[in-house]
Amino acid sequence: MINEIDYYYNIFDNFVEFKNDSNKRELWKDHSIIELMNILDEDESELFVQNALIVLIALFEDYLHDSFFNRHSENIKNINKNDRKIVMELLKKEFS
Repeated sequence: MINEIDYYYNIFDNFVEFKNDSNKRELWKDHSIIELMNILDEDESELFVQNALIVLIALFEDYLHDSFFNRHSENIKNINKNDRKIVMELLKKEFS
């Protein structure tokens, strides 16, 4: 099984390496997607492949999306203090 952390580091390293060459970056992205599909064929973790695809796609988006209805996300700095406190508490619970 592939070490997920190493795989993500590799994704970010390659993305930074090819950030100034759009042709190489696009080829690298396509190759990475094919590689992930091959991993899926080898009975590796479906969740790992799903998460890695999300990371790859997110790197090529110019803006953030909400999961539903393709709406733009709101920057947490732009919400009121009470809502920000609620969001931060939820995030702390999620990641602890």
